[in-house]
Amino acid sequence: MNGFGAAADEQARLNAMNYLRTIDRGHPLIAAASNITQQAIDLSKTFNVDPTLTTVFPNTSLGNQLKQVAKLIKFNSISGAPTLARQIVLFFIGRFRHAPRPDRHSGKCVDAGGSGYESVQNRTA
Repeated sequence: MNGFGAAADEQARLNAMNYLRTIDRGHPLIAAASNITQQAIDLSKTFNVDPTLTTVFPNTSLGNQLKQVAKLIKFNSISGAPTLARQIVLFFIGRFRHAPRPDRHSGKCVDAGGSGYESVQNRTA
């Protein structure tokens, strides 16, 4: 969470938010919301530490994406934060282009009166 630095107005904002989270804590829903907010603040402080990596990544789009994933993995292994149980990562690497080759695919999956998909199914059955 941003906005809670050392300046006087930022500290006043933090103190006001903390005070508001103490009101009506007897109600389970309000107490749970306050606890979740505190966890978010704690995790935000933890995420502000940038883990150092020994691996050098290329300064490309894919290299920068891999570097961010490496930082998350390192953070997960060294922080006291709850661990990430599943690590699914998606990368965007752009499009692949190839020269058109009309001689290569012409007539391979077409039969009279059927779609290419049906033709392939019939050949494998």
